[in-house]
Amino acid sequence: MEQVLVPELKPGDVVARDNLKPHQSEAAVAALEVARARDVPLPPWSPDMTPIEEMISKVKGAMRSMVAWTAEAVDAVFASGLQDLTPQDIFG
Repeated sequence: MEQVLVPELKPGDVVARDNLKPHQSEAAVAALEVARARDVPLPPWSPDMTPIEEMISKVKGAMRSMVAWTAEAVDAVFASGLQDLTPQDIFG
């Protein structure tokens, strides 16, 4: 968060944090405060009830098939997975 997200934030930007443990850490919250971003922790819910999970599961499937884990390979496979999505996938 400190190396990638915070340098891109402007005061007043909104960051919605899910319930992943690293996203809830004191360091994560402090980094958002330093950036003067608005912190919006999301309530817990089931991924089964979140439509985007259906869409992103296809991209995750493409990522699981990766052999090399370089930054370039991750970018390429992620982009390819997004291109394979249909409008029906996107609408959930």
